[in-house]
Amino acid sequence: MITMKMKMSEEELQLDISKKNSILILNKLTFLKFYNNFYQVFENKNKDIEIFLENKLLDSKNAFLLTLIDQTEILENLNFKKGSLFYEYIMNQIL
Repeated sequence: MITMKMKMSEEELQLDISKKNSILILNKLTFLKFYNNFYQVFENKNKDIEIFLENKLLDSKNAFLLTLIDQTEILENLNFKKGSLFYEYIMNQIL
């Protein structure tokens, strides 16, 4: 079990994630708020929101956001261009 904590100015959320992870979205608005917090941290580099995974701070320097619900983003990350998931994987294998 992995613990994820999300600290915002007005609240703190904690989520336990099992290794066999699947997501059931019961409330689309809550999901969009949750996703927006990740987007704010990783893409907009918002310092007002902190996300911890097992007490390790996640930010735009040591993590990235990959949305598997958006086909466009999946295809963009399969392109061999700097910053894409595929590019980073190939470069790590070469180095």
